[in-house]
Amino acid sequence: MKYSIFSSNNNKNYLFYAPLTALSWMHVGYKPVLVYIRGKEDKQVSYILEFLRELQVDVKIIENTTFIPNTNFAQIVRLYAWMLDFDANDYLLTADIDMFVASRNYFNMQNMQKDINIFFANAYNYSRFPICYLGAQQKVWAEIMCKRSDNIVNEIAFQLESNIGKNFNEHEIWNYDEN
Repeated sequence: MKYSIFSSNNNKNYLFYAPLTALSWMHVGYKPVLVYIRGKEDKQVSYILEFLRELQVDVKIIENTTFIPNTNFAQIVRLYAWMLDFDANDYLLTADIDMFVASRNYFNMQNMQKDINIFFANAYNYSRFPICYLGAQQKVWAEIMCKRSDNIVNEIAFQLESNIGKNFNEHEIWNYDEN
């Protein structure tokens, strides 16, 4: 099965796009998965999440209990979605919640003989690499990401603390997902 993995917290400026993004991924042959970082949910957020479920989007809710702001957690969690309920041979493609896809051919041209497929690595003139459109089987993600915990929340906290420490400002790490 091929999955597109996008994420958000309760920020309606991003969550608003989720149904349209999900439909665009369905159109090109992927099962969309929203990894939602739980926050204060109002009526609008609840409606969006319920509508996604009606569209048969797999909504995976994560409770962030770490020092990491939900905004940043939502950005980075896509790289760790392989730790959720997927089979080893499932193909997981990271995606952005605010980027719709239209080309069935483009997102189905991956070479399954390669361990990882990178779509659109030239977004910043090759000076940094966005995490949207990185695709690999679940077992390859597991190998690349060097899991140290069985809990996705603890794993992300461990990796961030090990690499940038706990003393950061959420604006300083806004681009952490594009290095």
